[in-house]
Amino acid sequence: MHVTLPPAPGPAPDAPRRRFRPTLGIVAGVTVLGVLAGCTDGSPAAEPTTTGSPTTSPSATPATSPSPSPSPTPTPTAAPTPAPTAGPTAPPAASGPVFRPGNRIGDLPANAPEADAVAYLTAALGGAPSQASDRACDTSGLAGRLLSWDGTGVFLRVRTTDDAGAAVAPYAAAWVLTDEAVARGLGTDAGLRVGDPGSRIGEVYPGTPRQEPHPGEWFYPVSTAEGDLTVLAADDGSGAGERVYRIESGYGCGE
Repeated sequence: MHVTLPPAPGPAPDAPRRRFRPTLGIVAGVTVLGVLAGCTDGSPAAEPTTTGSPTTSPSATPATSPSPSPSPTPTPTAAPTPAPTAGPTAPPAASGPVFRPGNRIGDLPANAPEADAVAYLTAALGGAPSQASDRACDTSGLAGRLLSWDGTGVFLRVRTTDDAGAAVAPYAAAWVLTDEAVARGLGTDAGLRVGDPGSRIGEVYPGTPRQEPHPGEWFYPVSTAEGDLTVLAADDGSGAGERVYRIESGYGCGE
């Protein structure tokens, strides 16, 4: 702050001039005013300093956001199954025993022991067999027997000798399915059943030759990687055309 001092009283007009010597008090006052002016030069006053320990503000606890719910895993959409190519139409699976080429029944080996084959067929067909013949082959008198599960069209040819005529443990020499098997839908593991049209034989077993030993009756010798089987078909004159009436695998009697 600038302070303007009043002029010191001077001599009256026309008065003789005298040298003015300021007194100590005046000089001291001027000095004090100068100091005051220096302290008020327009600079902003310093902020007051707060003594004592500063107050510590509580730490802010971050708000916990709720965990997002897991997104449901999308269920993959199954690709449409392409339409099957043209080929043999497989029949519905029939419940019951499984008959295979090479004279095999179920999981039994070829020429299985009689007891094993009878046990398998009895369990699958729901009853014990009867003896249809005391010979394995009636036409030749081959030693053995022919077992039948009545009403099912299933026969088991049992041999008790080998080809040289020597006695052996009884074994299943062949299985046979006849026209009575139609009611149960019995057939081969590949899907050929008794009662099927003759045209289906070539569909299930492609390349099988067709022979006609007698008029109106056809013979199909089927050969597969697993073994052989024989299919017989005939036209019974009912208008249904050629139908499978017998399927067998194993030792044939030529009957």
